[in-house]
Amino acid sequence: MVPSYDIRPAGGRGRARFKCDVRVTGIPYIGVGNSGSKKDSQANAAFDFCQYLIRTGKLPQAEL
Repeated sequence: MVPSYDIRPAGGRGRARFKCDVRVTGIPYIGVGNSGSKKDSQANAAFDFCQYLIRTGKLPQAEL
C-alpha cells in the first residue's frame, strides 16, 4: 500500500498552518493532520490513519 498525501495551507492571518490529508487506495478513511509545519502535519495525518487501522483491527497496536 502506498499512501497519498495532500498538504495545503490552512491558516489565515499570522502564523502559517498546514492541513494534510492521507489516503490509501482500498481503505475508506482519510487521515487528517494539522500543524505549523508541512512535515509535522504529514506526520500527524499518518498517525491518525494508523490509529484508524488499529481501531478497526487491520493493524496490531504492537506494530505501531
